[in-house]
Amino acid sequence: MNNYKKNLIVFKNYLQKLNFRSQIKKIRSSKIIWHFCTPKCASTFYAKYMQQTLKYNNLHTKSFQISSMPEFGERYQVVDKNLLSKLLVKDKNFIHLVYRSHTIASKDLLDIISNQNHNVIIQYRPINETLISLCNFLNKSPETIWSSVLKIKWKSFNNDEKIEKLIDFYLPWHVQFLQSWINQNKFRSTFLKMEDVIKDPYEAMRLSFNNYNIEFKKIETNFSNDEIMYNKNHNEAEIILSDYHKQKIRDFVIRNDFLGQNLVEFI
Repeated sequence: MNNYKKNLIVFKNYLQKLNFRSQIKKIRSSKIIWHFCTPKCASTFYAKYMQQTLKYNNLHTKSFQISSMPEFGERYQVVDKNLLSKLLVKDKNFIHLVYRSHTIASKDLLDIISNQNHNVIIQYRPINETLISLCNFLNKSPETIWSSVLKIKWKSFNNDEKIEKLIDFYLPWHVQFLQSWINQNKFRSTFLKMEDVIKDPYEAMRLSFNNYNIEFKKIETNFSNDEIMYNKNHNEAEIILSDYHKQKIRDFVIRNDFLGQNLVEFI
């Protein structure tokens, strides 16, 4: 390789670094509400409520979803910084809602979250309820199962076996999600429990936007079950989970609470 080609490669790498830094700067300087969540916690409902409330109040906002793949712990999800920076509006008065992402707080992600301009919403559902809701949802839509192995065998399992598989395959991701977001003190964050969001989405939204000094009028919720896609029976987990599975879940959570975050409160 001659010197010209070597210098060209060095120059291209330099331009890529400059572009990357520019993307990070744009993201961190924009007003962003990040919406991260566990599955089946009414996140679709809340994201839609926020979008409609902001639109009703004629506020300068833009909403979009950044897909993070794959999900549930196969590897850390990485936000596409190039795509995100292109979607952001240059007007600094705009508030961007980046929503419904089942994403663990990796270093890559934390590096682009700004303490000054961003708010982070962590929406969750108790673990027992989540497992039951996932089981019910996957019974209706087995094609959405993230594991190719489970997808093949799911219909052949009885309910106890299905819960057992979700404890083995899904529960570790849920615990990692909580561990990664709890006690993050580098930015503003609001933890919202599913039942509180459903009970009073307006109050949840007020907490989520508390540092932007904006006021918005309350709207009525009129979303169908098909649109929000969560189980209304919040106590269903207590009915279906066996004592054996409850204890297994509790033992796993306690055993893996090595950061001392009192994760048992999220069961």
